[in-house]
Amino acid sequence: MHHNSKDTIDKIDPRSLRDISILNALFLYYIADACIDDIAVLAGLTRDRGMGIILEKYSEMCGRIDSAGDGASLGKILYEGTKTIDYYTDLQKKAIFSIERIISSSNKSRAHTYLSHYADKIDDFGKLMVKQFRRTVEEKGETDGVSFPQQYQSYARGRSVTRDRRSGHHLTGLRSGSSYDKAPS
Repeated sequence: MHHNSKDTIDKIDPRSLRDISILNALFLYYIADACIDDIAVLAGLTRDRGMGIILEKYSEMCGRIDSAGDGASLGKILYEGTKTIDYYTDLQKKAIFSIERIISSSNKSRAHTYLSHYADKIDDFGKLMVKQFRRTVEEKGETDGVSFPQQYQSYARGRSVTRDRRSGHHLTGLRSGSSYDKAPS
């Protein structure tokens, strides 16, 4: 079952709508009744979805690499891609820990310890995607014979740069006001 922007009320199959409604109701009941024993299932689903989102952002950023015509634009893509992948990795780790909200207070500490392993897997995957993205951008630079301007050198070498949480610079795929600083100038 899927949905797209061309679907209108006259094209909806009432049986499909009923089936989807029943599945959603069952899942909501399952979530509302979840306990410490259900963490593995919920964390696994959240981890898998999170890794898919990170991979999607990595792919989006890789799609921009060929549009770079010089070192400055390639450096900016490197910067924005790295920040975007980091941002979405952080969001997915928060999604993992959000599972704690449905666990009773007596089991929160146990749940946090358990969920930390899933968050670590998300973090490792995000770091891998950043590393792969950086490698892909560097290969493009070498192929095209361009070098990164000084302000992007730290990203090319894989060092992190201090964030400016006040700037609210708009990065591709991020809301204005995010916690990541603007591109070096």
